Amino acid sequence: MAPKYDLIAIDLDGTLVGRHGAVSQENLDAIQRARHAGVGVTICTGRVLAECHAVLDAMEQLDPVVVSGGAQIACGRERRTLDRLELDAMLIDRIAELSRGHDLAMLVQKDRDHSGFDYVVLQEDGEMHPVLELWMDRQSRKAAGVEFRVSREGPLHDYPSVRAVASGDAGEIARLSELLSRELAGVAMVHAFPLSTYVAEGSEPPHVLEVFPVNADKWSALQRLADRLGVSHDRIAAIGDQANDLHMLEGAALGVAMGEAPDFVKAAADRISETCPNHGVAMAIDRILSGEW
Repeated sequence: MAPKYDLIAIDLDGTLVGRHGAVSQENLDAIQRARHAGVGVTICTGRVLAECHAVLDAMEQLDPVVVSGGAQIACGRERRTLDRLELDAMLIDRIAELSRGHDLAMLVQKDRDHSGFDYVVLQEDGEMHPVLELWMDRQSRKAAGVEFRVSREGPLHDYPSVRAVASGDAGEIARLSELLSRELAGVAMVHAFPLSTYVAEGSEPPHVLEVFPVNADKWSALQRLADRLGVSHDRIAAIGDQANDLHMLEGAALGVAMGEAPDFVKAAADRISETCPNHGVAMAIDRILSGEW
């Protein structure tokens, strides 16, 4: 039976990539089975492109991919930006202003093709925020090529901005999320989630809040990517596990939630797969290829 889908979009952290940053051989083999069956495979991740190189190499990915939570489409072969949505400079200044008084680490992501680096760290006088130290250590373990710049005078507006990022404990992020969601309704997208990858099991992870340009969500980016590839939007399947996957799980013809996804993510999906440690991506791909899903 021929598969019902021409493109499978896969989230990375918590979906294709496990807690320790590796893609299982079972998942890699399933991706190759999909390609041999004529089904395209892409990633759709919140990571910046520099964080994806090792995964793209393991996948042997040549087709375009969605990165930065949907704000960018990048070439899998040449590792450069193909398409980008920008966050307005005045909006970034307003986010920084509203964030003052919260115990948070703040960053602004840039388009590395233009700036030569990935993040501006908004660092006030004093020591670096401990959550930011943890996050940067996580990034360096995941992708040594991620480049940071530190600014004590606010973000650098000389280069295009892709998103604003705040990280801290769950309470601080929840308070800022509520504030920004009200303030930025209709002009930007706000979502928050725990940053569990690379945190010791049983430890309380830092939480992340991200602010994107309007329409910089994974499903909108997948539609733009499908248009590039000549794939009908009703022939897309998507696999994910977190709040930033909701739009693509709801929009795709088939939305698959991972086994350990929160209940509200599972409720948005058409199917539930196995957990990430149990190679849930491979299970989902094989059921798609068999025609069962």
